[in-house]
Amino acid sequence: MILDLHTHTSHSFDGFTTQAELIFACKSRGINAVAITEHDQVCKLDPLEFDKHGIHLIPGCEYTTSEGAHIIGLFTDISLPVGSDRHLIFSKLEELGCVVIMPHPFKPGSGYLSIYGVDETIKKFDLIERVNGGWRASEFISQIQDISKAFSIPMIGSSDSHQSAQVGLCVTKLKPSNISQKSLQIKLKNLKQEDIEILIDHSILISHGRKVRKFQKHMYYQRFLTFIPMKVRRIIKKVRYKLRNDRFIFPAKFEEISPWSKEW
Repeated sequence: MILDLHTHTSHSFDGFTTQAELIFACKSRGINAVAITEHDQVCKLDPLEFDKHGIHLIPGCEYTTSEGAHIIGLFTDISLPVGSDRHLIFSKLEELGCVVIMPHPFKPGSGYLSIYGVDETIKKFDLIERVNGGWRASEFISQIQDISKAFSIPMIGSSDSHQSAQVGLCVTKLKPSNISQKSLQIKLKNLKQEDIEILIDHSILISHGRKVRKFQKHMYYQRFLTFIPMKVRRIIKKVRYKLRNDRFIFPAKFEEISPWSKEW
């Protein structure tokens, strides 16, 4: 069973993928289950549409803590105010028996470990992203591996897709593959590292992975953006996305990487 456990759609403020595009991408790339993890809001897609195509839709949410860190909850139907206390987020997810993922652990500004460091709350996570399609963990791989060992948190791969062509750049494959939707939540809560394969499509990752261009980091560019209302910027981005001819996905050419390797 191949899963992408971290994706965004057009319902996220920075996402563009439509429901139809997501279904098409999952079918094209052999993805059996996909988690919808919008920023600070619950899944709004229709699970029946995914069922028609033999795809498990996992409702999730990527919560933002008071310090800006991201925490993913899977199998959740609750939204919380942006900037909620992290302990409140953990408490709510625990009440629901959710699967809790630490996305892009050391990513500046939103990585849990980059903000809070290592403390007892690490035990609240069921899974940790070893590979994230929108953030390269090169210099932090050893630290992620050490935390995985110390706290017995299995490492996974997820695309963190915001556009259709990014769906399935990095995925998690479970062994065995015949898992029902009902048992999937229990399976993910009790995963062992030996049950997991991390798969990457290097060619698509290079061509379609999320990138920040140099000019976008420039102080004057950032200052210029402050004069353009967010709604206007969003409309412009949507139009640009629709006009792109590279937003369509192709069948996957996955390669397995060891969670304990030093690549990516």
